[in-house]
Amino acid sequence: MKKSQAVRVHIQELLDHLGTSPAEIARHLCDEGARGTPNASTDCVLARYLNAVLRGDPLIRSVAVTRTHVHIRLRPRGRRRVVLALHTPLAEFVLGFDAQRYPELVGDKPPRRQVPQPS
Repeated sequence: MKKSQAVRVHIQELLDHLGTSPAEIARHLCDEGARGTPNASTDCVLARYLNAVLRGDPLIRSVAVTRTHVHIRLRPRGRRRVVLALHTPLAEFVLGFDAQRYPELVGDKPPRRQVPQPS
């Protein structure tokens, strides 16, 4: 399996693990202590969460989240990136977060612990 494909599979597993509804996703992120800034693709709660979880992965340079996709920039520098579409509950969660429907997730605190990566 190519490295970019392995990253894609890993990120998809992380996203699927967050929940099956916007409310469940919000609860999961809140339980992890994740916080972020609405309408900020690299600083939103989901981008911060993914950055914290993936911090130790030497292949990943940065994470950005739009209303419909997750964009992962890979190392080394260049045009290498992985883009994943958000499933409907995640896309709805991102819209709700940007509309500040989850005030408990707005703020500057990073997630309090790193989530173990599947082997």
